[in-house]
Amino acid sequence: MGLKKSFNDERAVLTVALFQSANNNLGEFVGRDTATGTAFYAPRDFDSKGYEVELSGELQRGLNVGAGFTYVKLEDNDGNDIRPYVPARLLKLSASYRLPSLPDLKLGGLVKWQEDITTNDERVEQKAYTVLDLSLAYDINSNLSVAVNIDNVTDEKYLNSLYWDQAYYGAPRNVSASISWNY
Repeated sequence: MGLKKSFNDERAVLTVALFQSANNNLGEFVGRDTATGTAFYAPRDFDSKGYEVELSGELQRGLNVGAGFTYVKLEDNDGNDIRPYVPARLLKLSASYRLPSLPDLKLGGLVKWQEDITTNDERVEQKAYTVLDLSLAYDINSNLSVAVNIDNVTDEKYLNSLYWDQAYYGAPRNVSASISWNY
């Protein structure tokens, strides 16, 4: 169930959604026979429920935003969290702005936050973390533009995923530059 409202002459949209679903007999990996390579799955029943709020579009001339918050709860029939590697809360905020006095210059940023997660066996835990990305772009003319992006500005050390009881680190701080030609 959801609600959607546009504003600013339909250049921006706000949405709110509530969701709930019952998952019955969903196959879940429980092991592998090392001799034959055969994978074994067991049926699982669980419920998912939550909500999402999102705002996107041009709030005022030159300012574009995207903001979203998601909450999801995945529980078995006994109320136990069955997917601890899936963050229950996620927040994403992004914005780009063209300065009125310098319309060829565009500044941008993205903030991503997620709460702590753990593996199914609770051997590995990832504390809540925030990643900040920044960008700067300049249109030299109608065909040529240059840009610089800085990802993970604060050099946050985090694990990308704990699915399958394993993980890999997210990218450290990095800088990229580009030149674009449109014809």
